[in-house]
Amino acid sequence: MNIEELHIGDWIRKIAIEQDVSVSELARRIGMSRQNLANKLKNDSWDVKELFAVSQELNYNFFSPFVTADEKPQAKKFVLQLEVDENKIPEILRIIGNSNLTKLVR
Repeated sequence: MNIEELHIGDWIRKIAIEQDVSVSELARRIGMSRQNLANKLKNDSWDVKELFAVSQELNYNFFSPFVTADEKPQAKKFVLQLEVDENKIPEILRIIGNSNLTKLVR
């Protein structure tokens, strides 16, 4: 999404329509009158707290275009190399499947 072309009110309206949520229903969910929300949707600038409330109610992250790829959390990956007795493999797989890796540490 191109931030220069972004109109937050239009974007919120679009997501609400996609989720079949009316302006009246969204206003009720965020504790705002329908008329006040309808007026806010015409604006291109929103208070962060109000935008956060809308994000929560629509289960949609309206803040994502404002976060660069470098700021987005990345999953950490680890490589574990083990040397084990062949007879212990089923037990190890059972332990790993239970996410109980502490039993493997000696």
